Amino acid sequence: MARQSEWFPLWNDRVGWGQPLAGETTPAVFYPVRLLVYSAMMPWIDPITDDHWPLNVYMVIHLMIASWAMYSLVRRLGGTVAGAIIASIAYPMSGSVVFLMTNPPFLVGAAWLPVWADRILEVPHRIEGPSGRTRRVIWIGIAIAASILGGDPQTVAQFMLLAVAIHFFRYLKYRRLDQIPFLSVCSGLLLAVALSAPQCLTSFAFAIQSDRATMDERTFLTTPPIGSHAAEARQFSIPPWHWIQLVSPAASGSHMPLNRRWMSALPAEPKMWTPSVYVGVGVLVLAVGAAVSNRRWAILGLSAVMMSAGVFGPVWYARWFFGFGDGIDDAVGGPWWLIHGFIPVFDAFRYPAKYAVFVSLALAAMAGCAFSDERIVLGKRAALICFGLIGILGLLSFMIGEQTHVDRWYGPLDWKGAMLELRVSLIVSATLLVVWFGVCRFVLNPRIRSTTLVAVTALEFILFAAWALPEAPSSQVQAMVMARGQTPLSSDRRYLRTSIGNDFPERWKLLSSSMRSVDVEAEQIATKFGRYHLHDNAAVFNSITTMRFSDVDAFWESLPERKRGYSNSDDLWREVGIDSVFYRSEGGSLVERALVKKPLLSKAVAPSRPVGFMFAVVLSLVGWSACLVWIGRHSLAARQHSIG
Repeated sequence: MARQSEWFPLWNDRVGWGQPLAGETTPAVFYPVRLLVYSAMMPWIDPITDDHWPLNVYMVIHLMIASWAMYSLVRRLGGTVAGAIIASIAYPMSGSVVFLMTNPPFLVGAAWLPVWADRILEVPHRIEGPSGRTRRVIWIGIAIAASILGGDPQTVAQFMLLAVAIHFFRYLKYRRLDQIPFLSVCSGLLLAVALSAPQCLTSFAFAIQSDRATMDERTFLTTPPIGSHAAEARQFSIPPWHWIQLVSPAASGSHMPLNRRWMSALPAEPKMWTPSVYVGVGVLVLAVGAAVSNRRWAILGLSAVMMSAGVFGPVWYARWFFGFGDGIDDAVGGPWWLIHGFIPVFDAFRYPAKYAVFVSLALAAMAGCAFSDERIVLGKRAALICFGLIGILGLLSFMIGEQTHVDRWYGPLDWKGAMLELRVSLIVSATLLVVWFGVCRFVLNPRIRSTTLVAVTALEFILFAAWALPEAPSSQVQAMVMARGQTPLSSDRRYLRTSIGNDFPERWKLLSSSMRSVDVEAEQIATKFGRYHLHDNAAVFNSITTMRFSDVDAFWESLPERKRGYSNSDDLWREVGIDSVFYRSEGGSLVERALVKKPLLSKAVAPSRPVGFMFAVVLSLVGWSACLVWIGRHSLAARQHSIG
């Protein structure tokens, strides 16, 4: 989005009539890590052919941050080094986190989450003296600010909601306010707002003018209409049968490059957010065995499971098992419906599946704390349940007849391949369980036992990542794009993307291919799908965005009426300042048609900055400087103390 000459833009005139780039959180305009990575790498690469390198480095850095943060969390909780290492592998490589590499803003939020999550949930008496409270405030402020600046304020809001509920029930149990870190948490949140002030200010200024501020009316009991914000917000819900993925990594099957996701044939299967929520079968039985002694993490995990259900609420269960509830929204009575229907601000957030990150966090934290050098206690009941589920799924893979399903991108379902993949995954899970129990039972040397289980966990997640992550080598993608000989869009025109025929090749539905991941990526680049028009620095009026001005929505809603006053649509497009239209032809090529140059409206002009913007920038810089100075002094003092 940013060219070499303007890697710190505040306004994006390449979308719609223009909109504030800084107002959207996902571009992470003010995020220090993004600024460092891109400012260091952009001068040395081609921004068109090599633009994947800065993004790859950016994602690897955040997986490393997630690993370090999880290690530090377990050590703060009193876990052993081996337990912390296992947790530091399991959390960033779990399905709910590692697959966020396809959605970098949420990977940023997941990476920083362990830094501040425990400090929000922990009991105040664990902090010793003023320096401990100061440390808590500073790390809460830095980590939450990093999440906001990195483009993921939603994770912050959602975790704070669950944390408030946990502390509320803790208060009901003990009837003591000193069990709640109220002042430290509030101070940390204020510091986070100060550190992320530029982003908070610009996002707020944009939000009150955006489509999120003028959302459709809520339908509390009836199913929201298709296309409404409420309907889109719940699209990625996690149904109950997806949680068997905790037992075996490929329990649902893979969806790319060959379509072997057998669960897609289920009638109620929703859109997929992540191919698996796997956290490691050894980590699972270890965590369940320690759930009683780590209740706050167990409550966090169970609460996240219920919130991630989204549309699969009590009414859905009533309709499925008892056949009544017709005419009532499936989500009614569920946690997602209650929170996102009645609490302000939360109705603007989308996708219940984002809560799954908290499940990975809770399981990894409990497993890390349960891993002891002296004696490792595995959850025997959990292991029996895992073996039972593995056996049941194995039998079903032989008993169920062949099912059919067609994915618009990855083609027809390969049922035989899906069942073979499922059986292999179940065998691997059973083997891992046997290895974990065997090592814990028969290896008496603590060092050998810990080293072995760490190695087994590392190998387990290497294999899982190789299965779960899509692979589309940039060299193959670029070769396929170049072979199409596509002419780039002009940077001095404003385009409208129209639909004539299909947006994607019809052959994708008919045939499977091991190169489909590469083909899909090349097709989107060549036809300027999504925001790929920014590769040409071209302006597209109806580009895909996470937020847009409410006036744009109003324009599209009034379009049928406005068309009546024009002899053809071209007159309307010219009036709103569109110079050309383009579309994907039936043959797959990009067809561009220039309109007569007769602009009646001026081009998009960047408005003035929000009031107080420079003050927010100065406040943020001063805050970051003070925090870094404190961390430096504290680290130096700690090092001198350890030497002394």
